[in-house]
Amino acid sequence: MKKLFATAAFILAASTGIAAAQNWSAEIYGGVSLQDKLKYGIMSFDTDQGTTLGFGVYNTGWVQGLALGLDVMYTNVGYIGYPTSVDSTSLMLNARYAFPLGGATEAYVGAGLGAINVHYDGASAYPAFTGSDVVAGGQLELGMRYKMAAGNLFAAVKYQAAFEDARIKRETQEFHNTSVIVGYAFNF
Repeated sequence: MKKLFATAAFILAASTGIAAAQNWSAEIYGGVSLQDKLKYGIMSFDTDQGTTLGFGVYNTGWVQGLALGLDVMYTNVGYIGYPTSVDSTSLMLNARYAFPLGGATEAYVGAGLGAINVHYDGASAYPAFTGSDVVAGGQLELGMRYKMAAGNLFAAVKYQAAFEDARIKRETQEFHNTSVIVGYAFNF
């Protein structure tokens, strides 16, 4: 994980010498994690709707329409019928490509690779199984944004998944999440 953070910091630091200051944006977003089914151990359980929060920093000074950056996202969903939950914190190196739709509106697609800290909370029912594991993962994103003031208002659907199950205290925890988000990106 330390190597991932160091590599991401190096890439962002190196890009500051290449791109002008007006090619940067910082965004903040929130939304809902949709209901799903996740495997815990050998059984699958339904999850309830949850929360998603995140922020990102992007540089658009490389190729017209292309943005490269870092995305940090937190999700939380509870298992239906159990006082337990799964949350995640991810750090992704992300690339997005925008397509003008006319006027101040554009669509974009994105993909990222990075690390996901998957945390199972057994709460008071199963405290011995509470724990975390960091696994490699990726994300896909499809969104629209509208240019306004000094930034962009955006909405997107973001899918994120671990490439392998997390191993937490003798059990495996599957992780994938689909979120619907809205946010604002500040250009500078």
